[in-house]
Amino acid sequence: MSFKKILFQLHKILGLATGLVVFIVAITGCCWAFKEEIESLYDDYKKVAPQIESNLTPTEAKELTKKIFPNNSVHGTIFGKNDDAIEVIFYDAEP
Repeated sequence: MSFKKILFQLHKILGLATGLVVFIVAITGCCWAFKEEIESLYDDYKKVAPQIESNLTPTEAKELTKKIFPNNSVHGTIFGKNDDAIEVIFYDAEP
């Protein structure tokens, strides 16, 4: 085998190996960039029927949550659109 053929083989192998790495990085980056859109395909539990009543206040949401999860400390509350469920975020020093 000539030196030229060895270089072409080496170039082909290294090109395929680095191409595979670049492909994996590109796919995972694309998945991360469109994370919210991908998650919205299976997060039907976050949607509720819009209510005519007024929304809960953060204090009311905290009190309701304390009744259900008395051992957890509430870190925050996220209010979305009218058809989004209210999200209560917990934070504890130990999991």
